[in-house]
Amino acid sequence: MTEDEFAAFVKGSFQHECMSPVRNQGSCGSCWSFAAVGAIETAHCLMTGSLVDFSEQQLVSCASSAGHGCQGGWPNKALNYIAQTGLCTESGFPYASGSSNQNGQCKNCQKTKVNVGQTVDIQGESALQSALDKQPVTVVVESGNNVWRNYKSGVVQSCPGAQSDHAVIAVGYGTKDGQQHFKIKNSWGTGWGEQGYMYLKRGVGGKGMCNMAEMPAYSPMNGKRQPTSHKPKKSHGDCNGCNGCYYPATSQCLTADYDQEYCQSLAADFGTKWCTA
Repeated sequence: MTEDEFAAFVKGSFQHECMSPVRNQGSCGSCWSFAAVGAIETAHCLMTGSLVDFSEQQLVSCASSAGHGCQGGWPNKALNYIAQTGLCTESGFPYASGSSNQNGQCKNCQKTKVNVGQTVDIQGESALQSALDKQPVTVVVESGNNVWRNYKSGVVQSCPGAQSDHAVIAVGYGTKDGQQHFKIKNSWGTGWGEQGYMYLKRGVGGKGMCNMAEMPAYSPMNGKRQPTSHKPKKSHGDCNGCNGCYYPATSQCLTADYDQEYCQSLAADFGTKWCTA
């Protein structure tokens, strides 16, 4: 993938095969782990051609150097943990804290070495935009307000100006409805915002809209990127062998009580998917 091709990807081609699905962190304050893992999933895919569903639960349960599980953490420290430790797959260490609001026990699982370097911390919109020409970037924002709670669509023009309290992923920039923006990927499910995404006004200076330019961070990719002609491979099938209602968060094929209509009605909040053989 050339720089121009990647720039086109981050500016709006969000059906790119290296963009992992929007997740839902549930009731656990694990946004920091979802931001770090989501950014690494895309970076790893760009480097290897394989889109792997990595484990957020591993960070929640094990990465004490990066956070306090469901009580919050730091995405930049989580990126360092990943660079040093590697990541389990989602199927090897499924996410369970979203419903329990408990950190859970750390456990051993087979880890994938992710070919990234130590975290680079940056500041300001210009630095963020330059980083986005290469890969997704974790950012922290102020989300404990009605702007975020009630967001449906469009480019956000103002935030109250409070302290940052949430981690998300900046995945691109561009222009929408005549407004320059940064595009972010949240971890509140596809029922929030524009299928799980939000647009924040670009060009406001300082900390950026909703503080998104205050503490961006990314792990630089090491090595040569795979060309776009190399079709990324899923680490396992989209349905993981399920014939019915598949729940990716726990890699579980739900019971026959979850018929197609019910399964699809839950998709926005829980990411369930109706699968057929």
